[in-house]
Amino acid sequence: MEEFRKTLAVNVEGTFLCYKYAALQMIKQGKGGRIIGACSSAGKQGSPILGAYSTSKFAVRGLTQSAGELIHCALASILTFCYHSKH
Repeated sequence: MEEFRKTLAVNVEGTFLCYKYAALQMIKQGKGGRIIGACSSAGKQGSPILGAYSTSKFAVRGLTQSAGELIHCALASILTFCYHSKH
């Protein structure tokens, strides 16, 4: 359970804090800007051997989309991208 919590703390809480402070700085400067959120293919397709990681990347996608809607009204915009490799 500890490893699961650590993965979420790093990937989800870390992303949240980055978005928060980047957006606040952009708004403060009055010039707007873009915050680009990226996650791996684990954010689109769950994996039984990467449960915590996949969960955190799905959360990053949702956070990015939600923050994009919220922050769009305040000069900055957030884009979300999910990268995945082709085998």
